[in-house]
Amino acid sequence: MFSNLLQNKKNMVHKLSEKRQLRAYFNEPFIYLSILST
Repeated sequence: MFSNLLQNKKNMVHKLSEKRQLRAYFNEPFIYLSILST
């Protein structure tokens, strides 16, 4: 199941422009951390 999510994510990221792709990669860890820290 988890690998399936990763595959979907790769497909989604593939469709994004490079700028949005980079922004997503940089923002995601911070989003996860903020969720975990609450």
